[in-house]
Amino acid sequence: KWVLFRSDVDGPAIYRKSSDGGGSIERVTPVVGDGSIHAVTPDGRKIIYAQISQNTARDLWMVDIEGKEQPQPLVVEPGDQANAVISPDGRWLAYHSSEVGEIYVRPFPSGAGQWQI
Repeated sequence: KWVLFRSDVDGPAIYRKSSDGGGSIERVTPVVGDGSIHAVTPDGRKIIYAQISQNTARDLWMVDIEGKEQPQPLVVEPGDQANAVISPDGRWLAYHSSEVGEIYVRPFPSGAGQWQI
């Protein structure tokens, strides 16, 4: 339904535009640094993206695709967290951590526990 992208068109942010080309560009959420979009939940309601932090490097965040809720941190750990994907059933989040150079899986969205693959 949407094309999602990071741009500086009106300050660094994630934006969306209807996939049929109609309508205008809409700002979803501001970002710090990277702002790369990694995944959209299977129900199409949430975006998983990376954001730079002074304390931990790159962390994974989640925001609703409408931009009506405040972004929520998902994975905030030392090093870069990237390449996030959500399982087709929406129950698991897999991502790469540069701190140890490994792939991890954790329940989504709760994040209670994690397992190295």
